[in-house]
Formats: sequence, structure tokens, C-alpha cells
Amino acid sequence: AGRYPEGHLNARFFRNGIVMLVLVVGSELDFPPFALVTADNRAAGFTVDLWNAVAKEAGLGSTVKPGPFHEILADFKRGDVDVMINLAQSAQRASFCSFAVPHVTMYGAIFVRRGDSSIRGEADLPGKSLIVLNRDLPHDYAISRGWTNHLVLVDDTFASMVRGVRTG
Repeated sequence: AGRYPEGHLNARFFRNGIVMLVLVVGSELDFPPFALVTADNRAAGFTVDLWNAVAKEAGLGSTVKPGPFHEILADFKRGDVDVMINLAQSAQRASFCSFAVPHVTMYGAIFVRRGDSSIRGEADLPGKSLIVLNRDLPHDYAISRGWTNHLVLVDDTFASMVRGVRTG
């Protein structure tokens, strides 16, 4: 209990006479089927279900805080979020967090407007406008490749990113 300053987001509860913390768990808004938010603003999806099962088995108290990815990642780095679910692993991210055993392996993809044949692979990306989710792994990757001059950052959802590609 001592590592959190007064007023921290984590609530305290008692179990068997011991003060416990309620872990604040960050979940992004819209990355189905892994993370999404219900109509009543509750986090849902595979990673939320997985976290809830692990927390129940381990006897951990927690509350899942949904939010735009860049905001919950910043909250995690500040210590206002204790656990990030659905955080892709990278060497850069390993500098500020520890990862559990991966539950899924995913690969990147490049989406282009229908009829655009000028982009066939990564080698065609320098100098092109790139829409990426703010602070998501493709954003970090684009920065590492030096493509920062043509980045268009989307702060909210994967769907809005795809709409941006479609509409230009």
C-alpha cells in the first residue's frame, strides 16, 4: 500500500484483515475482438475477459479503466494505471514495463485506398502520408524508421483510422 501517494486512483479494500489495493487496469476503446467498450461505457472483449479470469484466480481486486490508447499508456507510464492489457511487446516498451506470456501473435499490415497500386510493401512507404493510432506499436515503428514528417495521428479508434485511409 505504501507505493501509492494519497489520492491515487487505486482504492483500498480489506481481505482477511489485510489492506489490499484495487489494481487499475487500462484497456483501449476499440480493438475488437480484444478490447471494446459497451454502450454503458464498460470495458469488454477477449483481453478484459482474460484479465478478469486471471484476477479472479489470483484473488486480485481490480477495476478496468477504458480510454483512448495514448491516454491509458500515458497513465500507465505515470503510475496511474497499474496493468495494461493488450499491450504489444517491443524492445522500446520493455524499457518501461514487464510483459507476461503473450496470448496472441499478430503481424502488421498496410492498408491503402482501393485502386492505389503505388504502395505494395514497406519499401514504398517513405514520403507517403501514414495514418497510425497515436502511441500504438505502428506509431513507434514509424518513428524508428524516420517516417515522422508524414504521420497522421489518430487518437481514438482503429475504425477512425480506417475511415481516414478511405476518405484521405
